[in-house]
Amino acid sequence: MIKLLHAADFHLDSPLGAAGPEPAVRRAELRRTAERIFEMAVKENVDLILLAGDLFDGTSPYLGTVEFIKRCIEKAGIPVFISPGNHDFYNERSPYAAGDWPKNAIIFRDNVISSTYVKSLDCYVHGRAFTGPFDDGYPLDGFGVVDKKSLNIVLLHGEVTQGRSRYGAVRPADIERSGADYIALGHIHMYSEPHVRGGTAWAWPGCPEGRGFDETGEKGVIIAEIEKGNTNIRFLPTASRHYFDIEIDAGGSAYPLQSILSALPDSSKNDIFRITLLGESGDTGIDIEGLKAALKDECYSVEIYDKTVLRKDIWAGADEDTLRGLFLRELRERLRGAPTPADEQKLVLAARYGLAALDGREPPTGGLSNEN
Repeated sequence: MIKLLHAADFHLDSPLGAAGPEPAVRRAELRRTAERIFEMAVKENVDLILLAGDLFDGTSPYLGTVEFIKRCIEKAGIPVFISPGNHDFYNERSPYAAGDWPKNAIIFRDNVISSTYVKSLDCYVHGRAFTGPFDDGYPLDGFGVVDKKSLNIVLLHGEVTQGRSRYGAVRPADIERSGADYIALGHIHMYSEPHVRGGTAWAWPGCPEGRGFDETGEKGVIIAEIEKGNTNIRFLPTASRHYFDIEIDAGGSAYPLQSILSALPDSSKNDIFRITLLGESGDTGIDIEGLKAALKDECYSVEIYDKTVLRKDIWAGADEDTLRGLFLRELRERLRGAPTPADEQKLVLAARYGLAALDGREPPTGGLSNEN
């Protein structure tokens, strides 16, 4: 039996324009997470570390980041196999082309599968590299293990699909024919429970840190224990911060703080939230700035968007023979013919501003979301 740590999609040196810490701070946090993963590998006493692509966010990462990763690998002292992905693909200018990587780093540099035998483990590690930002081939086409008595692990960046893909289509039938014991995949940023086909198990660990609201929830790496005919997988969380994208019914209130607090996870002080308020609210809209101030100590960062609609009773005024009634009738007709939800939201905001002006009040603090 061998024990390994399978990680992928670190995307070190990402631009990181999403909400939360300053980009430089967040990049440093991602580095620290990478360092902790190598420390976890040592603590878990694994035999191998597999990095299934997109370790870097591009082919020209900062020199300091590359040197940092080299130090982490060397300090771990465990064989580390790297399969460059579509973001950090291998070419002659790639940091992977340099000859000063630690001796325990084994980097796949060709876009066809090659194999390394680890004698001490009686294990073959087979892998390949992206050599450009796209690959519409089939990485496992025609591949099959030769020595079926030894353990066989395949390291790939790609996606499992019956059809074609620009990112290395791994067909289920090719998995079944491969004869491998485990296929360690990268490219999908969400952890997947292990799949099995024809005696071959495969999985994605997802990314170890979310970088925006398209990478929400828990993130981490895989610890796998593999022997002939049996693969046990354990997910190990690694993220220092989490992104959450939450929709909440405002319940007719301009200040739905309790509803928001009830929706937050138990431990949220280090996390980053985007909260969209739905349902009905009054003509003043949502007190966004007040809610942000109240949530300051509950989470690291929060964005709040008002996508509520005007309460039905407000439209009763459209039947009045007054300027207010005329204004509401006109907006009501426009709302009925609004072609998109974004247009509806603009009209609702127009109604709130107009009603505030007619009533001699301050305009509402809520506004359109950044998506419009």
